[in-house]
Amino acid sequence: MRRVVRRVVDLSGVEVGKYLEAGDGRQALDVLRAEWVDLIMTDINMPEMDGEELLLAVRQDAMLSSIPVLVVSTDQSETASSR
Repeated sequence: MRRVVRRVVDLSGVEVGKYLEAGDGRQALDVLRAEWVDLIMTDINMPEMDGEELLLAVRQDAMLSSIPVLVVSTDQSETASSR
């Protein structure tokens, strides 16, 4: 999924200085606490800590809470579709 998203962003013509990737929500929090980012793109379906848990953790962290988040997912659950 990360490869697909990266390809779509590249094809869109949006200028991206640097991509930072993580395999799950816990890794993403580590990356976010180590590097400043302008936008978080996440999936709902991830191992260890899913996207919803990541969003909660980001919103509860004073340093991360102002970063915009874009959820990119194929999840068709009622929870994901109601957001």
